[in-house]
Amino acid sequence: MTVPWEKFTPGKTYFWLAQAVDWDGQWSGSGPMDSGGGGWCTFTVDHTQPTPPTIRSEDFPAPGPDGAEWSKNPLGPGKITVIAGGTNPADIREFQWSLNHPVYDQKAVPAAGQDTVTLDVNPDNAGPNLFYVRIVNKAGNPSTPFTYTFYVRSRPGLDGAGDVTGDGKADVLAVDGAGDLRVYPADRVGDVDAWMPAATDNGRPAPAGYWKDASGKSALIAHSTDWFPGDGITDLVARMPDGKLYVYQGDGNGRFDISRRTEILLPPGAPDPATFSQIVVVQDVNGDNTEEIFATAGDAFWVLTGYSGATITEARQLSATSWTSRDIINVRDVTGDGVPDLLFRDDSSSERGLALRRGKPGAGGGVDINSLALAVNSADGKDLTYATTGWDSTMWPLLRGTPDVNDDGIPDFYATRNDGTLHLFYGGRTAVGNGWRVEEDDWNTARAIG
Repeated sequence: MTVPWEKFTPGKTYFWLAQAVDWDGQWSGSGPMDSGGGGWCTFTVDHTQPTPPTIRSEDFPAPGPDGAEWSKNPLGPGKITVIAGGTNPADIREFQWSLNHPVYDQKAVPAAGQDTVTLDVNPDNAGPNLFYVRIVNKAGNPSTPFTYTFYVRSRPGLDGAGDVTGDGKADVLAVDGAGDLRVYPADRVGDVDAWMPAATDNGRPAPAGYWKDASGKSALIAHSTDWFPGDGITDLVARMPDGKLYVYQGDGNGRFDISRRTEILLPPGAPDPATFSQIVVVQDVNGDNTEEIFATAGDAFWVLTGYSGATITEARQLSATSWTSRDIINVRDVTGDGVPDLLFRDDSSSERGLALRRGKPGAGGGVDINSLALAVNSADGKDLTYATTGWDSTMWPLLRGTPDVNDDGIPDFYATRNDGTLHLFYGGRTAVGNGWRVEEDDWNTARAIG
């Protein structure tokens, strides 16, 4: 017999007993309280939910309305005090908490008669973090969770590949539906949870909707390493709605100052950035010790090389056809032979969703760029199937490569799905690896990731 929980009245004591009957119709005594003596068993219902807790921390203060408050110290341990608020200390069984994922797998019991507990917390990520906490009373009822956001300062040193928050791990940047720039720090396996606004204007929040224009045209964004002015901090490269290409200087904590942007100058014969449909920036792949920009413009595929001080010295068209229905995912060494390869989505193929074009070694190191221009020029003389069907842009609107995030030496990539989720796919040497959902935050409205 099942009785719905809501049928019970809070605070009321209920009595029950049971009897058993065998195949011969013989009845047992009632119980089980006194083994057939007829005594009633009882239970009292408690529907009372504890009051949500609150937080106090000098080490990890709340960011404030302008995001100006950061951790007391660079990335590392600190203390957070949890306060029970209106819950009677005598009713508290424990506090349950977790960091950046609402799993509540950590427990803390306050001292007798106390309604606070101070916890040692050690964030893995620089930038935004989320602290989840709830109270569980002695009846086992959990409170409504309390979520506390705080920002952690980066450690001193140079940024790693794709890292914008200064913790050495590659991060995700996105332009949301409102046209605002966000940064999602990734953890040691590429999972993301917390985010914060990633654009400032001379220390203040950037204007709302800065990364799109009135018509809804969005910026194209990409990041890889330090582009300007050579300070070792990762910067943002963006083709803005005004049709120009800019570098936005990073502050080392995951934000970019729009008041310090610099236009990237292109050589004669370069395509008009206003015609770009995609940009992907990478660390040096052709052995010239400078960064490269790969771009699509209409049906054409371009590479911009010879970068120095916000100036491109060479623009080279790699292909004049076929790229309207393709998306660049990665230009990094996928196969493990030390030579960068080209990974792309091919929406025109009914049998091959993702294609791998293996690069040939360049004379001066890196890759021979010509081997990435056309399938026939590649190391195999053809494009290889990296994944078969199910990769169309209707289901997966945005794909963007990232440096290796799970320490297997193979670059990976993120993909937005039309159900509003963000997925991470681990790379394989010859085929795409496992994929999993890492975020649920209206990713079907994202205008760009990079």
